[in-house]
Amino acid sequence: MHTRLKIPLDIQIDERDLCVLLGNAIDNAMEAVEPLTENLRDIYVEMEYNLGILSIQIKNRYQGELQWLEYGKRLKSKKQEVGLPSMSKIATKYHGRMDISQNDGFYILNIWLYG
Repeated sequence: MHTRLKIPLDIQIDERDLCVLLGNAIDNAMEAVEPLTENLRDIYVEMEYNLGILSIQIKNRYQGELQWLEYGKRLKSKKQEVGLPSMSKIATKYHGRMDISQNDGFYILNIWLYG
């Protein structure tokens, strides 16, 4: 796991909300890299707080195709559906947003929170 964290101790975001966001995101990333060879199992976590905005990015490789389900922000994985609604709800709570993309074999989760 590679990390780059630039956040102060006194941000106005509930620690429980951060635990839910990071716990779900890192758990999803670990499931995605599990079937890959060891040299491809990198997970990148970046967090930065600037001008009242907390930016979180989790980036990892994955194997296979991402299949989006029609009813909301859910990703279908080989084991089960991986729910992202709680993460999206927390982003909305802080007037932020969540964006999921893929680029060059990487799954990229971006979250922005205002606090």
